[in-house]
Amino acid sequence: MEEKALPDKNKRLKKSLQEAMARHQKGQLETADNLYDKVLRWDLNNPDALHLKGVLAFQQERYHASVDLISRAIKEDSSQAAFYNNLGNTFNALGKYERSIACFKKAVEIDPAMADAFFNLANAYQKKGEFDKAIDHYHRAIQLKPDCAHIYNNLGITFDDKGQVDNAVNAYRMAIKLDPDCVDAYNNLCALQEGMSQLTDALDTAKTALKIDPSSSFAMLNLAKVYYRQQRFEDAIALLRTLTKKQLSDTFNARVYYLHGKVCNKMERYDRAFSSFTTANQCVFKSHAMSAYRRKNALTLKEIDEIQAFFSSARIRCWKRFDPATAKHNMVFLVGFPRSGTTLLEQILNTHKRVVTLDEQPIFENVFNGFRNPSERMKQLDQLSKAEIEYLRKSYLDKVTRKINNDESIETIVDKLPLNILYLGIMYRFFPDAKIIVALRHPLGCVLSAFMQEFKINKMMFNFLTLEGCARFYAKVMGLYLHYQSVLPMQIYQIRYEDIVDDFENEIRSLFDFLALEWQGLVLNYHQSAKDRKISTPSYSQVVKPIYRDAIDRWKHYRTHLSPALTWVEPFIQSFGYKNE
Repeated sequence: MEEKALPDKNKRLKKSLQEAMARHQKGQLETADNLYDKVLRWDLNNPDALHLKGVLAFQQERYHASVDLISRAIKEDSSQAAFYNNLGNTFNALGKYERSIACFKKAVEIDPAMADAFFNLANAYQKKGEFDKAIDHYHRAIQLKPDCAHIYNNLGITFDDKGQVDNAVNAYRMAIKLDPDCVDAYNNLCALQEGMSQLTDALDTAKTALKIDPSSSFAMLNLAKVYYRQQRFEDAIALLRTLTKKQLSDTFNARVYYLHGKVCNKMERYDRAFSSFTTANQCVFKSHAMSAYRRKNALTLKEIDEIQAFFSSARIRCWKRFDPATAKHNMVFLVGFPRSGTTLLEQILNTHKRVVTLDEQPIFENVFNGFRNPSERMKQLDQLSKAEIEYLRKSYLDKVTRKINNDESIETIVDKLPLNILYLGIMYRFFPDAKIIVALRHPLGCVLSAFMQEFKINKMMFNFLTLEGCARFYAKVMGLYLHYQSVLPMQIYQIRYEDIVDDFENEIRSLFDFLALEWQGLVLNYHQSAKDRKISTPSYSQVVKPIYRDAIDRWKHYRTHLSPALTWVEPFIQSFGYKNE
């Protein structure tokens, strides 16, 4: 009797598992989940049921439950590549990229022909910002699945993120060739074209995407952006109204409302614009685990105070001055509060034939991170020998030189990253010979513009989600800058955005004199050169146009909304030679 019962039980298990899988494939998730539970009541550690129940939990966005279930399946059977692949997907969704990468590596180790695992591994590297590794693994996936448009589409995104525009276009075009209805590839291609100010092409691509999928929210948003750039504001508003009526994620809604705010601002509907920017920032707030960002931001604000206390006149006088070794290039750092005009200056400088600029690449941060806060780590700056200083200088300069491909015609390198203004003290320790350009803009204009922008959220950009938070952060950052100015014997050149707009040529000639650069008239047409570059900051659509005055007095239209900011920034209005009127 017992010998007969065992095969019957196995038969029932197999039948229930097959039925559960069939219901799962049809999208009948609740029924499938109950059937997986039925299997597990008969066989508590059945690896297939555990794995598939974990996949179902992933689909329902119950990621921690998914991790637990698939991990139990692997404990029972560690030979299944699919188990590791799906566990990697769950860790990916949780943002735990190191753990997801380890899982995907195990999957391809078990099954070297598993294209999906190579694709997922590439995707995880892409999210981590390790673009070369991502590209390599996308190519491996392509070798296994050469006709998959989806892989080429993601390869294009990675090339785009890396700034390799031509390669990105080719990848998107290949995805479209393999699947003419691949709306994602059209959407990504359109976003790239719009970012490169190829508006005619972007318009055609967006319309093609909508023809393929009239319900595509991404395609509608792309088309609205193109209309905005073409000053077809009513057309843009009509699309954005449609999008606001759809059930979209908070992240996507934020993008819709940021654009809606920009369009309303151009249409001089200022109250409505401010309301849209406020809604956009609230959407961002809801879409992230803000408690973590709030804690990190509180630490950042505290660290700024610690930095200011650390870099005293007495301490800096005690540092033994070393004459730095002669460098191949003149080193310039371009800093300022975000939205102060650093991107405009970077594009102008990059037009000069003897200058190359690095647009917001964290090279300085990566090399000198060990000396940034807290104060215990900064104290290492007091003990450095000449050899240690030269070693780290060389490490930084080597990385920078590789970025410009050792171009012999280049005399000056400009490292532009606005919030490196926080680390002028470290710059002075290692580069006392460097020149510093500080971009300024009316404090209320700066704060308003930062509040209105769609930034990638991090512990510092967290401040820009509220107007008061933005103003408080401005006071902290620029207060530290004024302190640096009083204690550091650096070569600092302040240049105001408003002065550039009012007297472009004379202001830039003066800047070039400070940098010991010969005048080149071609910089007057910097915006033409900017069209040939992929610009990664929110200013990309402004710097491809000639100098214009629209943004100078924009803050005056929002005066009634700016009262929470005024208390924080009023001292700086006077310090930088502005007026509150």
